[in-house]
Amino acid sequence: ADTGFFADFPGAKGAAAGQPPPGTPRSRAMLTLAGLKSLVHARVQLDNPHAAAAIGWLKHHYDVTVNPELDHVGYYTYLFTFCQAMRAIDAGVVTLADGSKQFWQRDVVLQLLKRQRGNGTWSQGNAEWWESHPELVTAYAMLMLEICLTPDVSSP
Repeated sequence: ADTGFFADFPGAKGAAAGQPPPGTPRSRAMLTLAGLKSLVHARVQLDNPHAAAAIGWLKHHYDVTVNPELDHVGYYTYLFTFCQAMRAIDAGVVTLADGSKQFWQRDVVLQLLKRQRGNGTWSQGNAEWWESHPELVTAYAMLMLEICLTPDVSSP
């Protein structure tokens, strides 16, 4: 279940690729979701082998509590990309590899509510990816809430 991911470093082919070189944190989860979203916007069908492999990878690595493999580094950037990809594939429910069902919109909203600060903003102590800046992270959070709470009216 460690195939089907997207990567952005040389030699990142298949499960044997492992991680990028030390000191260059990358999020295979975020890149896979961005790749999946890009395939959908390029009008690639979800049964295309690349899209299906990315969806399969997601089913094994679904997590809205951390940025998979990077813990809290780039968490809000990952979560925003996650929301965009889920909306792009029109998934209301994600069926995981073990057969359980996750209502991703509910999961994301609950995580955001749990992490909102008393002054109404979001940020985190980890300064990587600029996520210690409440201006950026609050914008991400508001966009995620819009994605999660606004019905997709483009579908019939």
